[in-house]
Amino acid sequence: LVAGLVAVAAVVRANPLAQFRTVFGTVEVELLRDQRPVTVSNFIHYVESGRYDGTFVHRLVPNFLVAGGCYAGVQRHTEAANYASIPHFDAIPNETRTGGVLTNLFGTLSLGSVSNTNRPLTSEFFFSLTDSLGTFFTQNQGGYPVFGRVRGGLEVLQALCGGSAESPKAAPPSALAGAGKPRASKGEVAFA
Repeated sequence: LVAGLVAVAAVVRANPLAQFRTVFGTVEVELLRDQRPVTVSNFIHYVESGRYDGTFVHRLVPNFLVAGGCYAGVQRHTEAANYASIPHFDAIPNETRTGGVLTNLFGTLSLGSVSNTNRPLTSEFFFSLTDSLGTFFTQNQGGYPVFGRVRGGLEVLQALCGGSAESPKAAPPSALAGAGKPRASKGEVAFA
């Protein structure tokens, strides 16, 4: 059961830290503002605006990626439960080739686009669960910009997919349903 994700802005060196909290544990990510300033500002803007509130992991591919930031639950915990796309801010430029080359290695956080590599970059993000050196770099007019590195909780991403690198299996659909909007503490912004 994924209770949700929570992002917390804190200073780690020159870069902020985001915490993604799930019922499996917490994933801590250093946001690489020094190398991807526009992409990190975009992500923080979504968090601080509350547009990630009620969102959920919408794509899990064991040993490949975990994606979120596109859809939010509507009338959760009712028989009419459904989902809808979250409202987007204006698309941002692709920073894949800005601030040095950062490739989609295991444990990186990247900005993505829903189902079509030619769509603009807005709110979708994904964690890489494998080294995808060439796969993402040549797509989406130059790649999906890496803007974060997991600093703790890689095992949580594996648990979210229902397995480990040694024995991957997909999580059951019930694991994707939020268990209610988490409460934000001072200095935190919650999204489920």
